[in-house]
Amino acid sequence: MTDTTAHVTVTVEILTVPTIVYVLYGLGFFFAPLALVGVIMAHTGMANAGPIALSHFSYQARTFWFGLVTLIVAGMIGVSYLVVNFAAMMAETPAGDEFLMPEGAPPVLIVSGALFLWWIVWTLVRCIKGLVTVLARKAMPKPTTLLW
Repeated sequence: MTDTTAHVTVTVEILTVPTIVYVLYGLGFFFAPLALVGVIMAHTGMANAGPIALSHFSYQARTFWFGLVTLIVAGMIGVSYLVVNFAAMMAETPAGDEFLMPEGAPPVLIVSGALFLWWIVWTLVRCIKGLVTVLARKAMPKPTTLLW
């Protein structure tokens, strides 16, 4: 009698770590060091990851680093406004007089706030899209994109 059963080897890629990184990024909105833990996990996971996990790790690393650059730029714009106004207040205020701030929101703070809001939406969309994709056990279609 001959054996007619075929032996099929199926490799199942473990996607637990990319899933945890997306969750850490989401929780990073409430406790920022968790996002740092997430990016460390993403970078260390790249070394021995399969193709699906590697696409997610690449996507996650880019999300963190470009998000950090966006936050730094938004923060520098906002802080520059405060520094300039503090310097103006110290230079123009005679003893005993009150320094009057201009009314309305200054355009520089509007730009800073818009960048900050963009970062929130951009990061949330990338994390949700990545989490949905990893739970479907699929690779990120374009892991090097800066959009969604």
